[in-house]
Amino acid sequence: MSTPVKKILIGAGGTGGHLFPAQALAVQLQEKGYKVLFMGQGLAANKYFSRDLFLSVSIDSATPFKKGLFQKVFSVVSLGKGIFQAFRKIREFKPDLVVGFGSFHAFPVLAAGALCKIPISLFESNSIPGKVNRIFSRYSLFCGVQFPEAKKWLKGTCYEVKMPFWKEKQAQEGKKEAGEYFGLDPDLFTVLVFGGSQGAAFINPIIAETLVRFHREHRPLQVIHMTGSEASSERIQKCYEKQGIPAHVKIFEKNMHLAWSHADLVICRAGAATISEMIEFEVPAIFIPYPAAADAHQLKNALFLSEEVKVSFCLEEKKLTPDELLSLLKNCHVEEMKRSLREFKERKQNRQLIDHIEEVLKK
Repeated sequence: MSTPVKKILIGAGGTGGHLFPAQALAVQLQEKGYKVLFMGQGLAANKYFSRDLFLSVSIDSATPFKKGLFQKVFSVVSLGKGIFQAFRKIREFKPDLVVGFGSFHAFPVLAAGALCKIPISLFESNSIPGKVNRIFSRYSLFCGVQFPEAKKWLKGTCYEVKMPFWKEKQAQEGKKEAGEYFGLDPDLFTVLVFGGSQGAAFINPIIAETLVRFHREHRPLQVIHMTGSEASSERIQKCYEKQGIPAHVKIFEKNMHLAWSHADLVICRAGAATISEMIEFEVPAIFIPYPAAADAHQLKNALFLSEEVKVSFCLEEKKLTPDELLSLLKNCHVEEMKRSLREFKERKQNRQLIDHIEEVLKK
């Protein structure tokens, strides 16, 4: 008789920081023959989720940590509905393991999994874990973490793992191929600018103004700039054109692996998925952490890489001015920072999350 196919239920939703590594893991699992089902709040309309590649179920959920009595009551009701929906689907799907990627989008999935006595594992991508992973870590078989500091906040067994990376095979794209895609010179110093899934409406004009000054006063450059909005794209494009700076400006870029392949330096937020890509592609960074990130985790992420690893600079948004950013740009010793990134990658050859998952499934 053939061995039954193992089934994995992945609880994830929300921003790309949660969904990108979750989908990367799903691809790895499916390539190994496992059956994967996604479950989370809002998956049916989430722009970061590839519904054509994975089976999925959308359920109700809401964060219970908002202020105000009405919002708290609404959240509790939504969570209750979501747990009931997840419970029914789990009884039908019969997963061998539930893997949670944090955030309230996954809360009902993890709660229902625990109620059904299905083994749970977690992945935490930030240096300060979110509340959901902190709550469920005590019930999990293990939690895979990207940053060692996260272990201090979690109960039970933790393993340092490499963040699942969907485009890993494409990380070796040459600058020539990427340059052809963007219409830019592969030999000219290239700055990549984007705000991540949280957007960059405030930082866009300041960064553009600073890059113009850097181009004029320090060294010629070209820019790949993802703005997050159509109105902002038009203004930023005109800014670069006026100064004769070659630039590829657009709202959003689906082929980010090409942008990373072309970049010599990145100016961006400090979400966990962004940091994982920055390390994978060995691109030094100037981080401008998103100030509203829960528990200031983006700031902690950025400080770890700037102070401990020395491969980036961290500039808080409240201190962001053209003069401050220009000063950091002039002090970026890019080749030296790239060497440090390469050395950090070689030291940090952690096991893959899927390796620990397979160990669990084989028991």
